[in-house]
Amino acid sequence: MGPPKTGPNCGSLRRLRFHGYYSRFMSSRSNGEAILVNIRRYHCRDCLLTTSLLPWFYLYYRLVRGEAIARFLRGDGIDACDLRWQELLSRCLQRFESRLPQLVQPVEASFGVTLNGTTPAVAW
Repeated sequence: MGPPKTGPNCGSLRRLRFHGYYSRFMSSRSNGEAILVNIRRYHCRDCLLTTSLLPWFYLYYRLVRGEAIARFLRGDGIDACDLRWQELLSRCLQRFESRLPQLVQPVEASFGVTLNGTTPAVAW
């Protein structure tokens, strides 16, 4: 995976420089076990900030698989390998529900969608 074409933070057209890797955990689709993924970083020579390029399948700062989150939010239940995340998902949903009123206006203005009156699962 090559560097971004422009600096995502400042829009610089100069080529970003490879800056190393950092590691994050994610859960395996097959058995729910945590696996280590290396994330590539780049450095912008103009604004001096770093940028990370996540693999397409990786949800930022999420150990729980996206499919498990979606099933949980729809109320479809969680399969056996994702059952251990149910308490974490419940806490995250409560936090999201409590912050949803503050998110409605900025999200509607930025993305042109209507969230007011929707359920937290639909808003997510």
